[in-house]
Amino acid sequence: MKIHHFAMSMAFLAVTAYSIPSVHAQESTAPAKDAKPSADGKKTASPQPAEQPMGLNVDIQVASAYVFRGLNVFQKDGQMNQNFLGAPGISWAIRDTGITVGYWGAWQLTGDNRSDNTDNAVNMEQDLYVSYEKKISNALSLKGLATLYFMPFADIPDISVPAWIEPAVSVTYNHSMVTLGLSASYFFGIQSDAFIRDTSYLYINPMASKTVKISKQAVNVKVGYGYKQFKAGNDQMSNVHDVIVAVDTSFAFGSFYVKPGLSAAWTNIEGPDATFSDGFVVWGSVSIGMDK
Repeated sequence: MKIHHFAMSMAFLAVTAYSIPSVHAQESTAPAKDAKPSADGKKTASPQPAEQPMGLNVDIQVASAYVFRGLNVFQKDGQMNQNFLGAPGISWAIRDTGITVGYWGAWQLTGDNRSDNTDNAVNMEQDLYVSYEKKISNALSLKGLATLYFMPFADIPDISVPAWIEPAVSVTYNHSMVTLGLSASYFFGIQSDAFIRDTSYLYINPMASKTVKISKQAVNVKVGYGYKQFKAGNDQMSNVHDVIVAVDTSFAFGSFYVKPGLSAAWTNIEGPDATFSDGFVVWGSVSIGMDK
């Protein structure tokens, strides 16, 4: 069964506008209209307000594997296969609205199964999403999210562009000790063909995260569990349960950042010869981006 990714690594794009004073303005010796007297009686211009962030970010992630909800998506013959992922993303948080729109892509960079994965609607995934977040209090927030996943380069008979849509809702509580979250979504195959529609499922995902200081460097630690209820039922189905532990940190260079991370996950793999350990995968990643 093919399961497809959503995610998102986020970063940013900078756009700046400059204004150039006219020659007459530069030559004028008259004080500015908003000039204010200083302590010594001389007039000084009022300070300009700080530039407001645009809410744009751009990010590119490279990871040693593409793991989505516990499943190594690009694997050839096992969860520990390390077929590299290239994941570009861009998002825009529209100022003072709580609305964010964005794009994310998943491109397999290595592995001799890239062509097969592309044909089978696994590689070259394209995601478009829109979300709305509302703060209920200083600690509590709610978020609604809708994601469209589509595979324009797939080669599947009678299906031009395999596509899925996923509405989701989540709640986050920021406690002084830990951040807790719970999300629920429905991953729905748009086309009625069994290859698409039968991969539909309800997904429940509780998680917890905490930031700790190690040698003055902030390190983020996240743990999460996921449960799927498939449309066709869960009997003998792989990837019903998933567990993830992820650690990352970020280094800022002005508007730019570099974010390395290390993650481990497990999911149930069903089959006559499958064992508990077959579900484990470990992978590393690094994201480079900028915020504006």
